[in-house]
Amino acid sequence: MPLILAPMNVELTIMKILVDDKTKRHLESLGITINSKIMIISRQHGSTICQVKEGRLALDGEISRHILVAWLGGIKLIVLLKDFKVGQEGVIKTVNGEGRVRRRLFDMGVTPGANVVMRKKAPLGDPIEVTIRGYELTLRKDEAQLVEMEIKEEESNV
Repeated sequence: MPLILAPMNVELTIMKILVDDKTKRHLESLGITINSKIMIISRQHGSTICQVKEGRLALDGEISRHILVAWLGGIKLIVLLKDFKVGQEGVIKTVNGEGRVRRRLFDMGVTPGANVVMRKKAPLGDPIEVTIRGYELTLRKDEAQLVEMEIKEEESNV
């Protein structure tokens, strides 16, 4: 699950860091590495305050969405639809966005609880094709970025 959705005051393990190389190196210099432990202390104004090793660190919401963590308490991994791989299956948990874009996604059947299978991805990742509610739907990357997915059991080993 993304760090931004993880429970507070629970020891978490970092499973994946989905950012560019420069940002990844910076996070690693701060102690945020794969398989390291992290604990969320609080959330304020869109930022996540975390304990990493002996220190505390504030991460903005965008970075917190791209750090995937696991908790032994049994919460499933949640990722953005744009980050799915071809053949991967999941269930829609949240549709973010506002106004017309969100309404358009709902009108196309992109609603919480719907099962989704990633069918195709263009070479540069835009657009993508998914199967949802029994039909093929093509979405732009910026639309797929608004959809938070829970990966099905057999796919959740990061």
